[in-house]
Amino acid sequence: MKQQINLYQPIFRTEKKVFTALAMAEICGMVIVGLAVMYGYAAWQVHGLKKEVSKIEEQRNVALKKIDNLHEQFPGREKSKQLEDEIQELTQELMARTRIADILSGGALGNTNGFSDYLEALARRHVQGTWLTEVSISNGGQTIGIAGSTLVPDLVPMYLQRLSDEEVFKGLSFNVMQMQRASDTSSQVDFTVRTDAAKE
Repeated sequence: MKQQINLYQPIFRTEKKVFTALAMAEICGMVIVGLAVMYGYAAWQVHGLKKEVSKIEEQRNVALKKIDNLHEQFPGREKSKQLEDEIQELTQELMARTRIADILSGGALGNTNGFSDYLEALARRHVQGTWLTEVSISNGGQTIGIAGSTLVPDLVPMYLQRLSDEEVFKGLSFNVMQMQRASDTSSQVDFTVRTDAAKE
């Protein structure tokens, strides 16, 4: 008579223990050590921050003391009426000067470039045998008067003709012209020309 015994029955298998008590104790120990390290680092950081806050608080207290001392040394003053009046007067003067500068730069008062162009043109177109004794420029270059002398009266119209070629004299018309001898015995002729006409 034969009898078979099945040794693969669950009751005969050796069970593997995944976590033994020793392994669990080691893991718990490692976690505790890790937490202790993290706590120590955090405590060290907090300590450093507390020292920094304390230092800043100390600096703040020193600054507040300085401010209090300054308030004691220099108490607040009332606004000076005279100073306010001066500021208002200077502000109005500045505004007036600004308006004047705007008017001048806008050309509302005539020529703002000066009169050197006129004088240069008179010199450039000079006719030998004439000489100028007076030049007047007014109304921003709109009215020009020229006085001079010559020994040859025919040179005066030639001089005026040459001036008309200059850009600065274009559009001007000399509508007053006077010529007379300096004296009965002299051959010198004095001349005066003037324009009252505005530039076109």
